[in-house]
Amino acid sequence: MTILHIASITNDNSNGINVVTPKHIYYQSKYADVALLNISKIQYQNDDIKVFNLVDIKDLKPPFDKPDLVVFHGLYYPKYIKISKYLSHENIPYIIFPHGSLSKKAIKSHFFKFIKKAAAHILIFNSFIKK
Repeated sequence: MTILHIASITNDNSNGINVVTPKHIYYQSKYADVALLNISKIQYQNDDIKVFNLVDIKDLKPPFDKPDLVVFHGLYYPKYIKISKYLSHENIPYIIFPHGSLSKKAIKSHFFKFIKKAAAHILIFNSFIKK
């Protein structure tokens, strides 16, 4: 099985996604062919896992250009929408691992953020989540 994880990994170790995702990929790679597609502008390197930095999914080398499953880490990344459209077109299933971004506390943390996220859900992310 080929699994591609997609996340925005930076060097900020206070962000849970930056810490948990590489470890998740490392342990999962013992059972499957697994890699990380990093959509952050910051180049990420990890000698323990396969990492692709800021590459279009179509440009990945086989088997990661058409994986059996894609795991999105986090939610509010516009690049995810473009990638999910490609995946739907290619009939590649994906799941979303929100890492707390959909919790009530995260959504309602500030009024302005709440309004922004509510609009983003209605206009952009609802169809991404439903698929």
